[in-house]
Amino acid sequence: MVRFIRAHGDAVANAHLYTSTGHPRLIRAKRPGDIVELDGHYLDAFFVIQVEVMPGYFQEIVVKRIWLLTMIDAFSKAVLAFKLVFNSEISAADVRAVIAQACLKTWSPRDVSVVRTPYVPGAGFPSGVVPGWLGTTFCSLWVDSHLSNMASKITTIARQDFGYMHCLGPTQHFESRPSIERLFKEVARQVQMLPSTTGSNPRQGRDIDPETKAKKYHIDMAKFEVAMDIALANYCATPSEGIGFLTPTGVILQCLNGGALMPKIPSFQREKLQADLSSKTVTVRGGVMSGRRPYVQLDRVHYTNSVLNDSAQWIGKQLLVEINEDDYRAVAAYLPSGAFIGHLQAIGWWSEFKHSVATRRKVNSLVSAGELRFLHGTSPVQQISDYFISHGQALQAFRLARETDPEVAAVTRKSGIKIGDPAEAIVINSEVNDVEFPLPGTASTRR
Repeated sequence: MVRFIRAHGDAVANAHLYTSTGHPRLIRAKRPGDIVELDGHYLDAFFVIQVEVMPGYFQEIVVKRIWLLTMIDAFSKAVLAFKLVFNSEISAADVRAVIAQACLKTWSPRDVSVVRTPYVPGAGFPSGVVPGWLGTTFCSLWVDSHLSNMASKITTIARQDFGYMHCLGPTQHFESRPSIERLFKEVARQVQMLPSTTGSNPRQGRDIDPETKAKKYHIDMAKFEVAMDIALANYCATPSEGIGFLTPTGVILQCLNGGALMPKIPSFQREKLQADLSSKTVTVRGGVMSGRRPYVQLDRVHYTNSVLNDSAQWIGKQLLVEINEDDYRAVAAYLPSGAFIGHLQAIGWWSEFKHSVATRRKVNSLVSAGELRFLHGTSPVQQISDYFISHGQALQAFRLARETDPEVAAVTRKSGIKIGDPAEAIVINSEVNDVEFPLPGTASTRR
């Protein structure tokens, strides 16, 4: 049988040869957090997004190439985190974002008014419904040998940050990560029931003219994202025969109530990791003779505030800035001693609308290549969106539309310092050297 399947069987048939042998796995999960599985699934359907072509007017554009990136606990089968990736391939940054979401973020329910299906009682990811789960890490990360999973950002930096071992398995082998493949099988079954489905392949399950149907039935991507959160949260509250007809979150609760010890990240260390994921060391620039006030530069944009631009003694000093990946209008700035000097606001039109780090870097690359030129008298946001739409990059326009916020509110912290507002005077003693701070990506958990 083995020789015949290897000679004539397809990839799925060959993968089945490794199952049902009667031999137990060499590495098995004995409690929650022992093994987590992470993988991506391509969504076999067309969706539409609404892009604002002018104030108050929207155009529906069909999008594809959407990945569902998910992390699941192998013992309890509970979904820990997920992310929809609007790119042709999954990057190492996407993988790390899901890991950080599972360990450092608290899940909260979405607004269900835009969809018909509600959350069932007890639905939710462990970080939101299991008391004390926030900050729980894991022992072993099981992924396939995709390039993004083999990047040093995952195999070295993230591994040292979150304290896990890294297990690379072969691609296109469902038996290596059975828990997450079972979840993806259910996701694929639901997605392929949509009238805009493309099927598992062009000859199987593909609906007739799915692009037109995506527009006709308004298969909206934003609503689908909410529906996906509801479906995965409900999955965590659904009894399963493989775990004794318990729910995934019920298994975790029983283990915790029974005294199971979980790998935890202390609260003070979680705060360091949160900052460590988005921190960067920058040098203050400017010039007394040229009359240029002190500033720092991030991705071709100058940042400053009333504290920084008030004294030339800042020039040449180093600051640690904390970047919000989803809102690049302002960054939090700290001295090497740890003193907070306020938020630095972007100078120019980049401060006029909410945008992510990825969006700015994408636009900068287009400007450098000479593919995008800004015209005076027209909103730069509109020009960027028009460029993406005209060049068949509707997902980029969708991402910009989701990020853009018409009201640019002042960013505040618990200290009460606001952008552009007077802050407490900070005196720099040039004769005293500030203590060195750890470089970005050097949390004390690393070994």
